[in-house]
Amino acid sequence: MRQHHIRTAATSLAVLAATGGMAADISYKNHLATKDTSIVIAARDGGVDLGRLASRAGAPNWAAPTGSRTLFVPVGSVDGKKVALKWVLKSRTATPKRIVYTFECASPPMVARSEWKASRDTGPIQHTLTLENRGSRPVTLPPQKSLVWSFFPRPGHAVESSWVVKSAGKPGLTGMHTRPIGLGFSQHLVAMPNSSTVQPGENEPLPWVTVYDASAKSGWYAGILPSNRVTLEMFTGTKKRIWTKLGLAPAAKGAPGSSIVVMPGGAYSLPTVYVGCYEGTVEAGCDQINQWMDAGGLNVAAN
Repeated sequence: MRQHHIRTAATSLAVLAATGGMAADISYKNHLATKDTSIVIAARDGGVDLGRLASRAGAPNWAAPTGSRTLFVPVGSVDGKKVALKWVLKSRTATPKRIVYTFECASPPMVARSEWKASRDTGPIQHTLTLENRGSRPVTLPPQKSLVWSFFPRPGHAVESSWVVKSAGKPGLTGMHTRPIGLGFSQHLVAMPNSSTVQPGENEPLPWVTVYDASAKSGWYAGILPSNRVTLEMFTGTKKRIWTKLGLAPAAKGAPGSSIVVMPGGAYSLPTVYVGCYEGTVEAGCDQINQWMDAGGLNVAAN
């Protein structure tokens, strides 16, 4: 079976400057792929960028070259006082199916690890962000998104978004809700780790969504492990740019806050997200993700 290796398109700007002996900023750019999905990730101070999300068969690219950045939370609080968090990229470790970018914050002393893993066969690519507290005081953070990116529809092509009710059990045409994506489009799905409904009278969604281009006969899907109250947001911005944001959801109205508290010496892993691309029909995309799930991919991601 052909091996899919990570290609490092850009590394190091980490050279000592001629004056002052100071190190320049570091940035990395890597390729990661499964049998059917290919992505390009760029890491630099402050967060990570999804520069490409595409089927192995080729176009279209479902990630805009710019504006597809997952920013790490810039503000937190220690002892009730707000503090700015400056995340500096320090290192990268890489194998053919796994990349880990490590960021550090000097004050309060914290570490963020952005881990990307590719399935060995058919299936998606996963991302998990872990925050560690290396200080002596608890650090409180607002809800952090696990993954953010955007794309532009191909000129003259109509795209649509679909999600499935949790009672359907798995992605498929049964229980599927589909809407065209156009100007003013906005979709905010909230999923819980149990089967309670989002609002009275509404069906709770599976933490999974797909976008399909019927003209190109291709699409992408994304999901998030509902280890907590999670949200899958999608909306149209300026110049027809379509945004997708997956991560922890704000607290429900009247419920306790959903802040993250990272204790001294402790760590907090945000819900793992996974993204994949497919060719053909929406049903083919559902079959693809279900094949990965049936092979235990979802359990591996959870662990």
